[in-house]
Amino acid sequence: MLKQLASTKNTVFRSFLSQQNSLIAAAATTQFTKRAFSTTQSLESVLYIGNVSWSATEQDLSELTSKYGEATIRLPRDQMGRVRGFAFAEFAEDDAAQKAIADLDGTNFLGRDLKVSIAQGGTGGGGGFSTS
Repeated sequence: MLKQLASTKNTVFRSFLSQQNSLIAAAATTQFTKRAFSTTQSLESVLYIGNVSWSATEQDLSELTSKYGEATIRLPRDQMGRVRGFAFAEFAEDDAAQKAIADLDGTNFLGRDLKVSIAQGGTGGGGGFSTS
């Protein structure tokens, strides 16, 4: 009986830690999007690229976006180093970003249909975790 109770307690604790880690990762992502790009660029030039294949690399995304102009790619990873399934691209020109959205949204890339839009700045969240 005590062993079963201890096992249940450990399972509940592991579940709690997993949820806390998810909240921390969500908050860190919000902070990442606020700080990752230069402050001199227009927010209209920063794109969110969703539904990215977990096998994608920064190089793959650079090649995909290169025909629209110069872009800096950010590919967030989880604590284990795995791609999180989304990316950000900061273009030097707003017009290039708009063209990339028009052409790439819905495009199949590495077996996944991309969701491409202007990145939202985010207002925080994630259970009160703050990196500031």
